[in-house]
Amino acid sequence: MEWKEYKIGDVCEITSSKRIFYSEYEDSGVPFYRSKEIIDLYNKQEIATELFISEKRYKEIKDKFGVPQKNDILLTSVGSIGIPYLVKEDDKFYFKDGNLTWIRNYNAKKIDPIFLYVWITSEVGKRTLEILSMGAAQAALTISRLKDAKIFLPSINEQRAIASILSNYDTLIDINTKRIKLLEESARELYKEWFVRMRFPGYEQTKFVKGIPKGWEIKLIDDICQSVGGGTPSTSNDNYWGGNIKWVTPTDITSKHSLPLLNIEGRITEAGLKNSSAKLLPPGAILMTSRASIGFFGICKEPVCTNQGFISIIPNESYLRMYLVCNLMMRKEEIVANANGATFLEISKGRFRKMEILLPDVETLTKFEEKCNMLFEAVYNIELQNQNLAATRDRLLPRLLSGELKVKA
Repeated sequence: MEWKEYKIGDVCEITSSKRIFYSEYEDSGVPFYRSKEIIDLYNKQEIATELFISEKRYKEIKDKFGVPQKNDILLTSVGSIGIPYLVKEDDKFYFKDGNLTWIRNYNAKKIDPIFLYVWITSEVGKRTLEILSMGAAQAALTISRLKDAKIFLPSINEQRAIASILSNYDTLIDINTKRIKLLEESARELYKEWFVRMRFPGYEQTKFVKGIPKGWEIKLIDDICQSVGGGTPSTSNDNYWGGNIKWVTPTDITSKHSLPLLNIEGRITEAGLKNSSAKLLPPGAILMTSRASIGFFGICKEPVCTNQGFISIIPNESYLRMYLVCNLMMRKEEIVANANGATFLEISKGRFRKMEILLPDVETLTKFEEKCNMLFEAVYNIELQNQNLAATRDRLLPRLLSGELKVKA
């Protein structure tokens, strides 16, 4: 069947929420989402709900105006434009007017909500929404402009077939993401069991001296690793950019949900590395964000360098790596507490190096490294699967949405 052009506003309702005032915020109750939370949900990150409304107020709105239901779409509409969230069946929340646009009440004969969600995430959808949001001091996507946006649609059965193919990839990615969370939680529990609850191998026969096992020591972080900063080559010199050296920024770390660092967008040249304070780090170095968003971690299996928003940690011994990263991840609040700064918080290398750390004996550290590294490798391989799944989906997406690749409806 031939694809037809529609205005999005003709095949579904495009609206917003009822206004919630500052005085209506509560310390607990029904989560109240803004663009920040929707972006985190889109990126499959844990969200830290900061605002709530009361159950009573939620029920009043639900009974009178409705609340987000399964397969409704919320779309960021100010600042970061066009990031969607497809509402799940068990979701219960309300959201901020103005920041988010609400798509609901689909014409079931003309458009499938999952097809629309996929279109929004496609390059065609992204370009369409970007063009619609131009022309203001701050990028904004108005409801009236979104209603007039044009979309080409095949038959509803073909839409569902396309959506099913693409959503199968997303389902596999979601399953893998849950596996990653379980594996990383296992690593955290292993660390707590051995080094917080003190139930490491052979602890029954261990003698304690001054409250710690014999052979364990209190050291400074500077005693057991190198800690180095990063840098940014001059952005006015094209010869420094677009090379083969991977250059990490904090966004590469904060936008992901696991320790292995696979997707690094920045690239600099040998000249850029040589003519800046960036330093080439060995494979397996621990990257820790050190300013603004402090205490996020990543490990890359290949040589990389970073901008100045990092303290990168190179253990003096290979058996220290997983212990160090688990220890530091458990101490995020302490790391942030050691930061200072007027414009934005930053922990200096000097302060970081002076932090104390409990150092177990080599045998215990080696056993922990082996067990924890097995978990890390499993997470890495699953992340690699997700990367390949996403790449395959993204190659299929434009061909399916253009009608180039036919599907059986």
